[in-house]
Amino acid sequence: MHHVINRFKKPLAISVGTKIFLLIFSYFAFQIFSHQPISSFGQFLEIWNRWDALHYIHLAEYGYASIPLTGNREDVFIVFLPFFPILVKIFSLFTGGNFMTAAMSVSFVFSILASLLLYEICKLDFGEKIALKAVLFLNIFPTSYFMLSAYTESTFLTSSLAFYLAVRKNLFPFPILFGFLAGLTRLNAILLFTLTIGLKKATSLLYTFSIVTGLLIYLLINQALFESPFYFLNILHNHWYKSFSYPWVGIKNSIFYAIHQDTLESFIVFFQEPVYLILLLILGLFVFLKVNKSWGVYLITSFLLFSSTSFILSSPRYLLVLFPIYIAMAILAENKVLLILFKICSIAFLLFFTTLFVSGHWAF
Repeated sequence: MHHVINRFKKPLAISVGTKIFLLIFSYFAFQIFSHQPISSFGQFLEIWNRWDALHYIHLAEYGYASIPLTGNREDVFIVFLPFFPILVKIFSLFTGGNFMTAAMSVSFVFSILASLLLYEICKLDFGEKIALKAVLFLNIFPTSYFMLSAYTESTFLTSSLAFYLAVRKNLFPFPILFGFLAGLTRLNAILLFTLTIGLKKATSLLYTFSIVTGLLIYLLINQALFESPFYFLNILHNHWYKSFSYPWVGIKNSIFYAIHQDTLESFIVFFQEPVYLILLLILGLFVFLKVNKSWGVYLITSFLLFSSTSFILSSPRYLLVLFPIYIAMAILAENKVLLILFKICSIAFLLFFTTLFVSGHWAF
């Protein structure tokens, strides 16, 4: 145990340290900008219980519903996959039935695991120095506050990193397990098959099938509740106004939407949507040409998935789970000017968006 702690003490310190700092920052930021006191631990938890977090907590507590039970339209929660709510349900057994504490505990624990896995993967090819920078960039990424709230980011990032590391080290049958769990967590898990490029065809197909199996269980839930395996697509279209469109159409619409916002705060938030997607494409091309082709394909196909919609929303959060981004940033940050620029921009936006999020404003 001592050997393990000693091996990972640096990435562990970065991950735990930034999380504790962000929690303390959120405590004061909420009170300063919302002009409301926090007088109990329960009140503090509630400032993190925002937007989709409410839906995941509901799913963990009550499960899926095929018809609206209250004015909250629980039937639309079918768009959220089951693995994270299942984990929250399990953790709630150790938190006295407090589901928000359980959810934040899941996110915290898995965010630490994600940092350690990223460190291990990066260290294999690029050494400790770049690996530590990659861990730092993950933990100060502008939307990394989602790795503390009741969202799937920490869980999916951990399962996808574990999947890739198990593939890379040929730790059969663990890629099957982690691929399955990733498929049960997020729809974009289907793109993880790109990380098996270069393996024997039969092995690649087996690992891809494990991911698909997780997604198939989710489709079966749709079928059981709504008599259609793709019912979630109707909800995405009718409730979240998401439907297929060419990337340039979605990016153009998001820019147009941003410039018509009434406040500077809203403009900054919504203008980030196309900016992050364009940066993702640029980084994807860089990674494909200079770093690792399968990682590059993973980033480029993720860009196509996230941008091919008529209404682009939450893309800075979606980028949080794409681990090659942090390795690419760490490599580029060998240049001291870029290192300083990355740190300043990441931390500034992280604190800004965290303040918006805990104050109840839209922040992806």
